[in-house]
Amino acid sequence: MSWSFSDLAEAVIEFDNDDFIEDEAKKIAALSEAIKKQLSRRSTSDEKLDKYLRVIEDHETYKALKLGFLRPQFVNHSVLDDALTEAIKCVSMELDDGQQDFG
Repeated sequence: MSWSFSDLAEAVIEFDNDDFIEDEAKKIAALSEAIKKQLSRRSTSDEKLDKYLRVIEDHETYKALKLGFLRPQFVNHSVLDDALTEAIKCVSMELDDGQQDFG
């Protein structure tokens, strides 16, 4: 998509505000710098990073590229037994929790 930090900041502001006003250049510039710093830190929360991915996925520019999802999405398959699906889901959640311990 060739987005700059400023482009992502503008999309985040649009995503968060239904009444987006074009002359919010200072707000966009400040958020752009904040995003740049957050993306370079290991301590940035998963929730914040996930929000940025949601913003990108929800943006018309990304949708036009037809690349699919950035974040993992569960797809239920009829070939798997319900009990097996539930067991896999539990293992996945445990692995996610284990990754947070090392973050």
